Order: sequence, then structure tokens, then C-alpha cells
Amino acid sequence: MEEISVWDIGKDIFTDGALLFVLHAVLALLLAYLAVRMMRRLIDKAIARNDKRSMTPFTYLFKIISTVIYGFAVFSILDAIRPLSGLGTAILSAGSVATVIIGLAAQNAFGNLISGFFLAVNQPFHIGDSISLPEKNIAGSVVEITLRHTVLSTYENARVIIPNSVLDTAVIEDRAFGQESFTRRISLSVAYDTDLELMKKVIFDVVLNTEGYIDYRSEEQKKNGEDPFTVRTDDFLDSGILISFPIVCRTFGDSFRIASDIREGILRKFRNNNIEIPYPKIDIVNK
Repeated sequence: MEEISVWDIGKDIFTDGALLFVLHAVLALLLAYLAVRMMRRLIDKAIARNDKRSMTPFTYLFKIISTVIYGFAVFSILDAIRPLSGLGTAILSAGSVATVIIGLAAQNAFGNLISGFFLAVNQPFHIGDSISLPEKNIAGSVVEITLRHTVLSTYENARVIIPNSVLDTAVIEDRAFGQESFTRRISLSVAYDTDLELMKKVIFDVVLNTEGYIDYRSEEQKKNGEDPFTVRTDDFLDSGILISFPIVCRTFGDSFRIASDIREGILRKFRNNNIEIPYPKIDIVNK
């Protein structure tokens, strides 16, 4: 009986035997892992030295290269299995047919990949920006940009996953593109017999004492008593005078809380100073 070497075990299934196949598989996956890990470290160091936003394209490219590296490792392992050794050649030889099939069945997926790549390169927005899609009635903070989609965290603390192809063709409002602050306008109405100077003093006092509001006046302007902002008379309504004023805060998300605090403070101060916020009234005369 012919003696079988340990290296010959499994040669009917594996090209170089089972033992060499296992070693080949471990080595291929290990090299792929080390290559990806090395690239990850280089990108992390680059992000630490530079602005995280400017590194978005490299992070996206890293994901693509990582997928390709692991793909080569898997194909090299499959090629060592005799029944699957011609898999790569078969895929390439059937490329024309596969292209048509894949193009029809997965055109949206490839469209998202291509759109995601251009989003990462052109960077119309960055991770951390507050963006909105007016046509879709979606707004939130960008938390992740992947190969296929972009993830937004809404101001109700919900996650919205938007395909990159949608973002590539949508009208996007970026509320934090290179901005250090965000300005929101607050509108309200007061009665026609309101002392406007008193009203302005009350509004200034409430806004300046609200946590999170940014006062951009210089020290000299503060000493000279210059107003922090302009309280504007916008319109004469049926029941009162419409006024508005701006508030400045760090981010679009902060503006919701700060605006709410300011409205509550104004309501309390107006009551204490007998300033009326009018509402429509109907007088019924019974003859």
C-alpha cells in the first residue's frame, strides 16, 4: 500500500493539499488584515494632524481599498479549491453578460456607490454639519458617510439613512458649511399701545441672559451701550405689531433650545411689565 504524505492529504479537493490550503488561507487573510490595519493607522494619524472634515475623501477611499484587498484575499483562497479554481476566469469570461445583469438588477446600488464617491471628493457637506433637504422635509446632523448611504441624526434624535444617489441630485441646505455660528430669527407680535422702548429693553435683557447666546459686541461697544442686535418692526397685523430679532448661537441644533428658552423668558418678562402679546378677539353685540 502506497504511503501518503501529510502534504498530499486533500489534494483531490485542494490544489496543494489541505495543509497548504489552510496555511495559504491564513496567510492571505492575515496579510489583508495587516494591510488594512496599516492604512487605518495612517489615516487616523492624518486625521489627528489635520481637520477631520478634510480627511473625509481619504476615509471613503480607505473603505473602497479595504473591500478590494479582502476581495483579492478571498478569491486567492477560492482559487486553491479545485471545484472553484476556475471561478475567477469564469467571472471574467462571462463579464459581458454579468455586466448587463448586474447593471439591470443593481443599478441603484452602483449609483449610490458612485454618488457617494463624488460626495466624498467634492465635500458639499461634512460630518458634523447640520443639513436639510427641503424637498424631502428632512433635516439633521451628518453622523456618517458610507459607501452606499449617508446617516443623519435628526433633532428628534432619530437616525435617517439617505441613499447617496438621492443626496447627489437633491437641493441641500448646509447650515454649518465653514460657519462658526448660526443665526435664527424670532418673530412675535405686541399690542399697538405697547411702549416699544420698554419692549426692546425687556427683549435685550432676556436674550443676553440666556445661556448659549453669543454676543459679538466688542468691549467698547458694550461700554458705549450699543444694542446687541436690531429689533425690527416687520408688519402691522390685524391684532398687533409684528416684530422680529436675530439670535446667534454655536450650531443649528443649539438654536432650537436657545430660541425656546428666549421665548419662555420673554413671555414671563412681558407679563411682569404688562406688555401684551395680542391674539384675535371677536366682540359680539346682542341687540
